Order: sequence, then structure tokens, then C-alpha cells
Amino acid sequence: MTDAEIAEYKETSKIMFDDLCNPESLVHINLYNLTFNELVHRFLSTKASKTDFSVLIGALEFWDRETSTIHIESYSYYRSITESTLANANLSRALKNLEEYGFIKKVSNHNNLEYFFDIPFSILQSEFGANVIK
Repeated sequence: MTDAEIAEYKETSKIMFDDLCNPESLVHINLYNLTFNELVHRFLSTKASKTDFSVLIGALEFWDRETSTIHIESYSYYRSITESTLANANLSRALKNLEEYGFIKKVSNHNNLEYFFDIPFSILQSEFGANVIK
């Protein structure tokens, strides 16, 4: 993806988030609960391991709800925040598995640990579209 496409994804997510997750809005959703419910549903329908799922749950600590991205500064920072004891290789493998199962999508081919989190983005899209007056 180009930088422009990445910026567009984040901006689109922010617009939908601001519209749907505003507690003062007439139409308000609890994105965290909807996302977590969908995560559990998808996990149960895949062959993802419990380790993969626990890494994903830990990654929620780094989830930017407005832009639907997960940005982890480093494996060591992930371990310090989540108190995980997984080695770098196991964290890397779990993140790669989560990509293969469609939970997350790497933003670029660089060594950055930044991922698109399509589950909440899809929820925002469906709720945003459902609330458009026709």
C-alpha cells in the first residue's frame, strides 16, 4: 500500500469513528464490545491457537480505535505492557498467523509492527452505511 492509501484508510476510519462512537450522538455504538464479540466469533471459526488469540488480545492494548490500526513499538515493549513471556520469534509467528487468519493486515513491508485492524473497520463501515438516510 502507498502512503496515500494508508492515510486514506486511517482518515476514513476516523470519520466513521467520530460519527458513530460519539456518546452524545443519537446513533452511538460501543465499538470495543462489538469488536471483541466479533473477535471471539472469528477465533472459534478458525484453527488459530490459544497463543495466537492471547497475542491478539494483548495487541488490543495498542489498538488506536479512531484509525482502526494496531501499532506496537517493539516486541520488548509489547512484553512489558502485556506481561507476556513469549520470545520474539513466537510473537512474530503469532502475528503472522493472525495475518493469515484475517484478524490483522500488515500496513507495509517494512519492519514496523503496524497493522490494519479490519474487524472494527468493517463494523464501522456496516454501521455507518446502515445509518445513512436514503
